[in-house]
Amino acid sequence: MSISYFRIFFSRIRERSWLDKLGKQGLLLNDIRDNRYYFEKNEGGRYFYAVEYLPAPYESEEADKYIEARKASGAEPVFLNGRWIYFVSETEIPVTRKTALPSAKVFAVRAFYTGFFGLIAAAVTGYQFYAINWLESVGRNFSEQTIKTLTLNGESIADKMLDALKYVLNLFIRLANLYFSLWYKMTGITSGAMAVISITAPIALVLMIFCALNVNESLSLGYFAGSKKKELPDVNAAAEKEGDSDAE
Repeated sequence: MSISYFRIFFSRIRERSWLDKLGKQGLLLNDIRDNRYYFEKNEGGRYFYAVEYLPAPYESEEADKYIEARKASGAEPVFLNGRWIYFVSETEIPVTRKTALPSAKVFAVRAFYTGFFGLIAAAVTGYQFYAINWLESVGRNFSEQTIKTLTLNGESIADKMLDALKYVLNLFIRLANLYFSLWYKMTGITSGAMAVISITAPIALVLMIFCALNVNESLSLGYFAGSKKKELPDVNAAAEKEGDSDAE
């Protein structure tokens, strides 16, 4: 019996935990498309999952060795999305330094970029508070119509077609002016600087939230990487050992 669930995850740790919960109910992952997870229900089955970031592009020699090492530990790949790979096993899949660090680095890089641009947005926001006083000192206050709408005055067919485009743009301009006016009313400040703040402040907030989430994910994965000492089996060493046994 096939079952599907729609889910959006920002955390690979939470995703793995959710998959493990379903795996204990006998749900075997088959595919993931557009944030919808497809499972096959196997009565009496019990599965464990791992969601990991390959240390190199798929089909590279390093990635092949990584996957073979996972297979040697009893885990089979079931789905690939870029360099994110999903493994399933009938026994619990151990978290190791080799498996956790690549994923931790991905979230650390994301945290750096979101934090960097978040700080830039915050700095621009802070500067605009200084600009408010300067604009008031020179008498540059805005009306509630911060952006002027476009004039419609076409007579020819070409002008009417252009007017149709202007009409659509005017809808967006009115929405933008409505948004700015809400900020003017909330703060009591009618200024072009406040219009900029109404854009940069939410951007800074969202970016810093994503930065915090990525930092938390990276540190959590790093904790697993540092606390688990068991490593994946060395496939090459195992092959050499088998070769020596055959030679004897």
